[in-house]
Amino acid sequence: MARQLAIWAAVLFAIGLIAAAIAPQEPAKQAPVFPAPRPPGNAGAAVVEATLPGSQPVTAALGDVVRLRVDASFDQHVEIDGLGVRGPVGPGTTSVVEFVADSPGRWPVRLGAGGARIGTVEVAQ
Repeated sequence: MARQLAIWAAVLFAIGLIAAAIAPQEPAKQAPVFPAPRPPGNAGAAVVEATLPGSQPVTAALGDVVRLRVDASFDQHVEIDGLGVRGPVGPGTTSVVEFVADSPGRWPVRLGAGGARIGTVEVAQ
């Protein structure tokens, strides 16, 4: 009797593991790129505009709205490592990526996941 109970418990446990493994997972949420929200209580935040690719870093203060114009030769995404910002860019037009500088530090801007570095965003406290 105890042996049958142990076997049933093992079978139910295995079914539970399989069900948990194949259950649909909620996709990771990405921060919205357009339009950039203004943080509450920071109505006087500056708007920092820059064009990339560029050799000089884009400098912004914490809470500023950063608007990047990005030139790209083919369809891909621009990503700012560490800030969770990602936006589409493409040829023939200048794409605009806008976000709130909410994390201090020095953040590389790349075309595509792990792609070519086209600039740097510096967010000062």
